[in-house]
Amino acid sequence: MQSLQELIIGSTIFINNVLLPLFFGIALLFFVWNAFKFFIVGAGETEAKENAKRLALYGIGAFVILVSLWGIVNLLVSGLGWGNSSAVTPDYMMNDSRQGGWGFYFEFGSDYRDPIEEENTRQADYCAKNPMSLDCR
Repeated sequence: MQSLQELIIGSTIFINNVLLPLFFGIALLFFVWNAFKFFIVGAGETEAKENAKRLALYGIGAFVILVSLWGIVNLLVSGLGWGNSSAVTPDYMMNDSRQGGWGFYFEFGSDYRDPIEEENTRQADYCAKNPMSLDCR
């Protein structure tokens, strides 16, 4: 059984990687076919030319809508962090850009402190002072 988050992530990735490229291909074929009808097949007939021109404009409109949808889906996927396959990490670990976080990381010697090491050190110090605590068993 999938969680709601996994279902949303899977569906947005499916839309982004399968459905939208498929619709782009269909819209491209639709546009190219109608351009072919406009210039080659219906070159002598004004009614057929107008019909092909109208349908080609619908193809261009489909491109505009698809680009907008693709932008929205990519915004959701990348903005909410669903695009990467890394595990969900707590907020206090998100300052390390090496772990996929949003923070900045500069190596200027020993100035950098690893948040995981800090948490482990804090937990070890707490357990040394309070050995009977339920958190330390």
